[in-house]
Amino acid sequence: MKEKVYEQKVEAFEKEKRELCDKIQKSENREKETKIQMEKIRDKNTKLSSECENLRQHIATRKDAESELRAKLKEKEVIIADLTEKGKQIAGEIRSNPPESTIKGIPSNVSGETEEIVRSSVSVSNRFERPAQKTANGSQRKVKQDAVYVKGYREPLSNSFRMKFRWEN
Repeated sequence: MKEKVYEQKVEAFEKEKRELCDKIQKSENREKETKIQMEKIRDKNTKLSSECENLRQHIATRKDAESELRAKLKEKEVIIADLTEKGKQIAGEIRSNPPESTIKGIPSNVSGETEEIVRSSVSVSNRFERPAQKTANGSQRKVKQDAVYVKGYREPLSNSFRMKFRWEN
């Protein structure tokens, strides 16, 4: 009888020992998994921090490039302003001292100060078609406009080059 009781107690202790060993093994496994996950998180963190630093450097280089481009743009604007001013000066000189006309059929005594068109030198054709323009709904339509011709030339003058002058008396 006593032997059975002792055997049962031994079995209970062995069972308890096995359960404790299993728990210890599980906790060790969990600890290993946690270490592995922590290592992965550290790797990810270092990777993200290096990417962040790369992006900061990229942004800094972009800002430097942008400031350089802005400086170049300002230089170009200054050059354009100078050229515009020179062009205005030259146009003023030409108006005050008109050279002999280079356009065939227009006498050299034509003044550019008024907005009248010399009828004997410039003729307006009936109409000619410009390239198609898109309307508000997206369809295309041909636009007709008057063409200004200088006698002796076959091509019409462009809108920006329409001549306005009068005879000087």
